[in-house]
Amino acid sequence: MQICVFEDTYFEKFEPLVYSRPAYELVCGATTLKEKIIRSYNGIPYSLQARDYLENFIKSKFPNTPVNQIDDNDCLFLNGRILADENLAKKIPIQDKTNKVYMNGNAIVAARVSGKKLDLIKQNLKNVFSQTLFDDLQIESTDIQLMNYVWDLINNNHDHLTKDIAYLKNILLQTVANPISGTIYPGVHFIEENNITIAPS
Repeated sequence: MQICVFEDTYFEKFEPLVYSRPAYELVCGATTLKEKIIRSYNGIPYSLQARDYLENFIKSKFPNTPVNQIDDNDCLFLNGRILADENLAKKIPIQDKTNKVYMNGNAIVAARVSGKKLDLIKQNLKNVFSQTLFDDLQIESTDIQLMNYVWDLINNNHDHLTKDIAYLKNILLQTVANPISGTIYPGVHFIEENNITIAPS
């Protein structure tokens, strides 16, 4: 099983920001939408779907990540507009092998696909995904949040900035003993020192 982060037809609602990048490269908090999705499925191989004219750019930006390429016989497609939280992998478990599409209203959130259906989708990877691509799959409703407009990113920025910083700080603490390792000059006073991280100088 692998993961593929894709764009759907609603990406246009983020114009002009998406002229030069996929919707999953938009930032909310301290990380992109894509980074939040991938870390929810830590360790699972993943690829990226990109519009035809963005393919070479995405390949150059992420040289170690397959782009518009599915290398497995089973794939979990995840909408790049998902604002992933800590429960994403529980709501859409990677272990479930049933072919189905997860919907929030009229929007595709995710789809688990294998067999001939996956072969068909592999031929359409350079196009944004529409609901018709998954028409014959079992439907499951979900409340997973999707970003629909630029102001959705802004409205959720504070909450996810806090979450992202906590996540990144935990990663840092796995590699250093003291989160404040840089030079602290005389006269410096910390407010909420537990929330401050300074890398070695």
